Amino acid sequence: MFSYSKKSKLFYKYLFSYITVLLIPIVIISTLVYGKFINVLKQEVMTNNLNRLKKASTEIDMQLSQLDQIRSQIFLNKNLRPFYFKNSPFKAMVARDELKNYTTIHPLLKDVIIYYRGDDFLYSSTSSYTISRFINDIHRYENWSEENFRNTLLSLRAPMVRLRDSVTTYPNEKENILTFLYPLSDSSATPYGIVLFLIAESSFQRILQQDIEGYDENSIILGRQNEVLTSLRYEEYFSSNEFQNFILSEEKTNQETIILDGKNYFISYVMSPQTEWSYITLTPVEQVLSKVKEIQISFIYTLLVVLLLGGLATYYMIELNYNPIRQLKLYTENLWHQSTSSNEFEAIKNTLDHLSNENLQLYGKVIDQKTATKPYLLFQILNGHIKDQEEVNQKGKEINFYFSKDYFFTTILQIHSSQTLSQPEKQNLISSIEKQLPDFIQGYGREHLQIDKIIFVFSIEKEFLSSIEEVLLKLQQICIEQSSSAAVSIGVGKAYADFSSLPDSYLEATTALDYRFIQGNGKLIFFDHVMDEHSSFTNYPTSQITMLRQAIKQGKMENIDPILHDILDFVQNSPIPLFVARGLCFDMINSIAQALHELHQECDFSTQYPDIFSLTRFETVEELTDIIKQLCTDLNLYLEQHKELQEEGLIQDILSYLKENFSSHQFSLQNAAEEFQMSFPAFSQYFKDYSGQTLSDYVTYLRMEKTKILLVTTDMPLKDIAEDVGYTNVSSFIRRFKQLTGLTPGEYRKQYIDENNEA
Repeated sequence: MFSYSKKSKLFYKYLFSYITVLLIPIVIISTLVYGKFINVLKQEVMTNNLNRLKKASTEIDMQLSQLDQIRSQIFLNKNLRPFYFKNSPFKAMVARDELKNYTTIHPLLKDVIIYYRGDDFLYSSTSSYTISRFINDIHRYENWSEENFRNTLLSLRAPMVRLRDSVTTYPNEKENILTFLYPLSDSSATPYGIVLFLIAESSFQRILQQDIEGYDENSIILGRQNEVLTSLRYEEYFSSNEFQNFILSEEKTNQETIILDGKNYFISYVMSPQTEWSYITLTPVEQVLSKVKEIQISFIYTLLVVLLLGGLATYYMIELNYNPIRQLKLYTENLWHQSTSSNEFEAIKNTLDHLSNENLQLYGKVIDQKTATKPYLLFQILNGHIKDQEEVNQKGKEINFYFSKDYFFTTILQIHSSQTLSQPEKQNLISSIEKQLPDFIQGYGREHLQIDKIIFVFSIEKEFLSSIEEVLLKLQQICIEQSSSAAVSIGVGKAYADFSSLPDSYLEATTALDYRFIQGNGKLIFFDHVMDEHSSFTNYPTSQITMLRQAIKQGKMENIDPILHDILDFVQNSPIPLFVARGLCFDMINSIAQALHELHQECDFSTQYPDIFSLTRFETVEELTDIIKQLCTDLNLYLEQHKELQEEGLIQDILSYLKENFSSHQFSLQNAAEEFQMSFPAFSQYFKDYSGQTLSDYVTYLRMEKTKILLVTTDMPLKDIAEDVGYTNVSSFIRRFKQLTGLTPGEYRKQYIDENNEA
């Protein structure tokens, strides 16, 4: 392989090290990794089962919560009130169509049935039946007689679940059904009707079968009393002592091992906090370990192959890897033009010492590269891409770039010199200015896109705001001395307490610097002073921009067009300065992007239009007018395409706000309208258009429902209940409750207690 006939000591060291490196991982894998791998595989099976149970529990909880929502919708549906269609075949068809809507949208429902007490008919999503025909012909339960069925319909006071039962449906098909019963009540504690939800057991089994990984697993759902509601298979061990002891144990964990009928199982357990149902999965240990044995055999064969190939490769690799070391030694000898008796590493070390001295010269150049970070961060700040002071401080931490003062402003320096400064000269000037700043002010500079200008961003303590002019005059003198220029003009933007306003300060500094054509070169020009000259201009369309943001959030296309027209008319027909037009264009782009961001809609309005640096290059109002026209066109098109999504999100936000705040003493419909930045009439009409009821009726409904719950579940005095649901006047509260329910709150509570005592 190489010319050495006699191997050096270094070669044999390599041989020994390679053999050691080969053996160490093999020993580690054999003793540690394999055992851990087996445990990981077991844990993975149990974790997957646990995750699958949690997923099934969550999905079933969600579906069951929808049943209560459907019950509430049926209660509020005027087409399903008992007086509407009782004893009327035609209106019973209307009820059928209404109920069919619920079975269509709910994936688990097989049928929805309504019974109104005093009526001998049941109304379902398919037809209407007499009680006798329904229980004896249409849905014949194996363990539910007609007498018991009638008694349940007449006595039910609270929701209940009937365990799975074999049901023969018309004409003669058998299926296991779980029946969920919910009472309907309005003006009294006695329900005026019952809603029955029929769900096939196979629907629950399909959820339990999701994501099964090929093992012969069995999943079970237990009710609150640990009764079996459903399972993938019904096994004899359900009644065994071991299984019963597990489900009754108060110290059971989510993952255990259990022996049932002489067979080992991994058992995973989850309880739903919503329904208090228990979910259990049993996986045979033997099946899991069979895969482990397959992996074990493959692992042993792999080790043998690794040993064989590793042994063959070891000798070849040390021959191959030693040769470059020998070549390096020969190279060092050629570099020094003499041979050496030292070993290979000593020769290479001496050469590296020589090269390291040369590398010190390159280190300075590497340090210079770090300075590129500072101009980039300043660009991001002034362009509005970074608006948070903490974010800037975090990103600039490594290069000592941070802002710690109270106020922020921007300046632009223009150097009037017959000779253009080179880039190193500009960097030296920037560094000199940064180092000579007093302690109460921080500043960082970068080159402007125009070669004769430099941008500085400053941070200053509040009590020293009056010293800005004094500091800048000194900096102006430093620039003149170090650049050998005849004059230096400085444009100064306003100082802001809000870090995100630095782009505005930059635009202001640009505008101020432009006024050197009027005031002359070599001047310190403050934007505030320029604005004093334009004090007669007071019609900046701030309110229109605010209304534009609100209209976008509300999806009101009919309001957006007039607002955009007003802004465009303002730009075209008002004698405004160019800097005002620039600022207006920048404000519109950012306002639109912010409004769409608050609606959680992705858009590229802030990237496809000019940034703050590009805006400063526009020299006429006409150029900016063209930008605003295009912005108006694109905005209308975008909102038209996303209108439906905006409306749906807004109405959901309103409903959530009302549910969270209706009982607060500070709550009012006017405050709700202001929360969503609408006038009260517009807010009321919007809610009625999309919900079908008035705001007042909906809030009253929420308050009365909470009142009923407090009356029957607590001993709170009426005064406390009135305050808890948002009423400040107890008399008004009692009067309103009686108007809607026919009973006073005290009568309602007494009636509920009397009925419970009778039961």
